[in-house]
Amino acid sequence: MNVTQNADLIEAKTRLTNIKADQAALKLKIMQGEFVSIAEVNKQQAEAISRVRTKMLAIPAKLSRKLSGQEFSPQEVNVILTEAVNEALNELAGETQA
Repeated sequence: MNVTQNADLIEAKTRLTNIKADQAALKLKIMQGEFVSIAEVNKQQAEAISRVRTKMLAIPAKLSRKLSGQEFSPQEVNVILTEAVNEALNELAGETQA
């Protein structure tokens, strides 16, 4: 084995050692919860969007009973709608903090 081959072998072993160390560090960070998989993030995002959608779609049914047959000014309707949206968003925020 000549000097160049020996240097190449040492360099390759050094790269391999560095790669193994990086893999071990990454595995440790995953185990410690510092990293999560893209699939898990996508799953949680889809669940969050579904919860938001459900809460928002429930607002018309909830308010239609409250508002039907009564006369409200546009300002009153705005207040009622704003309160309903804020209530739904606060409930969702509470779910994420739990």
